[in-house]
Amino acid sequence: MDGNEIAVFDFDGTLISKDTGYEFNKWLIQQSLIRTSLMILFFPLLLLLASQAMTRRLGLNIGCFLATAFQRRSLFKLRDDFIHYYFNEAGAVAYQAGLDELRGHQKKGTAILIVSGCPHWLLHAVVKYLDIHPEKIIGSHMKIKYGSVLLKEHCYHNNKLIMAKRLGIDLNQWAIGYSDSKADMPLLSACLTKVLVNIPLRKQQIFKNSLNGNIEMRTWT
Repeated sequence: MDGNEIAVFDFDGTLISKDTGYEFNKWLIQQSLIRTSLMILFFPLLLLLASQAMTRRLGLNIGCFLATAFQRRSLFKLRDDFIHYYFNEAGAVAYQAGLDELRGHQKKGTAILIVSGCPHWLLHAVVKYLDIHPEKIIGSHMKIKYGSVLLKEHCYHNNKLIMAKRLGIDLNQWAIGYSDSKADMPLLSACLTKVLVNIPLRKQQIFKNSLNGNIEMRTWT
């Protein structure tokens, strides 16, 4: 990213109030009684699998399959319809303070990297809708299989660093990182300054005990 300092932003919960990938699959499932019934049936298994690192991708892919398998409409049309629903009916909110912070970095010449567990093809469209222009966006890689869109590589936890390195991004340039999630400890640890967004007071000390260096707390609404 041209040798500039980099400001690294998580997306869901950090720049936006909801989990975009989860809400997309939930929206698709709720449009069908059959999909909803199958989700109720499989939900305990899905939850169990998704809670463990070794089986997380399998658990998430059960949800992806139930949501996207054999959709009659184009997924790109569904994506556009979802984004309209997401911000106008579902109550998703982009944190203005976060967007202002991002744009403030850009004005100072700092490169912006958004790295998120959200599927890349969905993340890119939501970022465009919000009219923000990062130098690089990294999301989860998806694949078309079994008539559905499944998770190929999850951009989550330490894998965020692996995927960034693979793209030739120098982690030594990560001047500041923003996240709301304990899963982003590896990302935050790689940044000189760590900014924790909307962390409940009772949990702030847990984050501080796990991180070294400059730590800042922000409340964005």
